[in-house]
Amino acid sequence: MVAASVRCGYTNPAMRWLFLFAPLALQLVILYVLSSTMNRLAFARLGKTLYLLVMWPGVIVHELSHFLGCVITRTKVFEVQLFSPREEGPGNMVLGFVSHEKPRNPFATFIVSAAPFFGGAAALWGILALIAPETIAGLGSPLVFGSGRGALAALLEAFRSYVAFAAALAAALDWHSWKTYLAGFLLLSVSTHVAPSRHDMKYALAGAAAIAVLAAVLAWLGGRYAPAASMSAADWIGRAVASVTVLLGYGLACVLVATVLLLAFSALVNVLSGRRA
Repeated sequence: MVAASVRCGYTNPAMRWLFLFAPLALQLVILYVLSSTMNRLAFARLGKTLYLLVMWPGVIVHELSHFLGCVITRTKVFEVQLFSPREEGPGNMVLGFVSHEKPRNPFATFIVSAAPFFGGAAALWGILALIAPETIAGLGSPLVFGSGRGALAALLEAFRSYVAFAAALAAALDWHSWKTYLAGFLLLSVSTHVAPSRHDMKYALAGAAAIAVLAAVLAWLGGRYAPAASMSAADWIGRAVASVTVLLGYGLACVLVATVLLLAFSALVNVLSGRRA
């Protein structure tokens, strides 16, 4: 599995906190870039009508994630539209929304704004559990930074794990079953909408930055005045961060597979268009 580890080889509390959150932060960045790119490519290749027909499950998961984020943080919700596409300008299509009050603190801001990352990853994990449960037992080697090996080596090892996972998933699927194609449709739809909107991403980054500053200050204070307590807190929080990172690892694996599928479809469209020309 792709997981965070607090056994990073550093006794400095600030460094321990850095390497605790590094895998999580890296996966969030990659998920945002891939999912956003997929969304733009899907709209360009599918066209408006087919795009809406394909993307509605992913939009519903996306907006439900925002809604659940509001519930968890006790943020008042004014209106929910799980799937209500409309154009607000050329190339600017709103597919759904959750209208809510301003979150009360940076933690709530991050949870509400970044909720689609986690809700989408959970939905993708559920799809895997239904169609190929054997593949979710071994995604690959842990993604660990600062454990005596370079960052590049850690990334290459994680990449090999994702490739092995994709191959295992392809081998485990029953290509004669309609369930496989339904799962592929859901995987593509949900993966395309894992990333928050640009508006939500700005608030998520602001909340994450505030949390990072707070964590850095607490780590510095703990390292200076209570090093044992600081290291103990890092170990305890590390377990929670590891669980979330594992979940995002499965989400990222699915998004990578969906990206390959979408690129293959796009290449096929280009070939057919060339033949017609």
